[in-house]
Amino acid sequence: MFDKKGRVWLAASVRGPNNPDYCKQGSDHPSAKLFPLERSMRQVAMFDPKTQKYTFIDTCFQTHHPQFGFDSNDTLWTSGGGPVVGWVNTKMFDATGDVVKSQGWTALILDTNGNGKRDDYVEPDQPVDPTKDKRIVAGFYAVMPSPVDGSIWGSYRDNPGAVVRLVPGSNPPQTALAEIYNVPMPGFGPRGADIDKKGVVWVSLASGHLGSFDRRKCKGPLNGPKATGDHCPEGWTFYQYPGPGFEGIGENSAESSYYSWVDQHNTF
Repeated sequence: MFDKKGRVWLAASVRGPNNPDYCKQGSDHPSAKLFPLERSMRQVAMFDPKTQKYTFIDTCFQTHHPQFGFDSNDTLWTSGGGPVVGWVNTKMFDATGDVVKSQGWTALILDTNGNGKRDDYVEPDQPVDPTKDKRIVAGFYAVMPSPVDGSIWGSYRDNPGAVVRLVPGSNPPQTALAEIYNVPMPGFGPRGADIDKKGVVWVSLASGHLGSFDRRKCKGPLNGPKATGDHCPEGWTFYQYPGPGFEGIGENSAESSYYSWVDQHNTF
């Protein structure tokens, strides 16, 4: 991913899988205090074409697809983090060179008690408790900062799979809240995705569809004990690819796409 200075930021393995101590239990890093991380297989690298040099950013969280947000810190959001979503404040990193202070991450927490803020939560393998929030594991494959409201979206590869919305809040490691929207039939199997200028997510599906999700179409509450994934099927629209499909799994096509991109800047 290019930044405004023409440098390229990418996911890269810059060391072995065991994380440094500042990522782990006992660290005073704000994110590690709340959700320590022991390992990451891939971190962040930056290449500057002017100097022909690489700079390595040793992140605690694992990375895959990076994408710049629309904020004043030129935040680089990443996918591939498994139980967390991670970011690098590139403005701070450029100013200080401090890898530790320039990075952060958050667990994915649903507001299942419906009070609009992040509280104590139950774990993914525990039932919903209407008095608490709930942590989910929905690792982002694509990551999509919204140009509309500053939220961060991700596609979750599973069956049926989902898209996830993350609202960072004022102190993301502690305040970020997530929403998850499962893909209803006939769609399934999301992979690469992107977001348009209206905040609509477009996602490639293994069912042979291009899917779109528009949160504005949701009719019910978007938080609370029932907002755990299946609460907004009306937000989805499916555009079936041409060609024959497979029998027994509804309307589908054997044709598929790997990744969807939105040309937000009218470059074509």
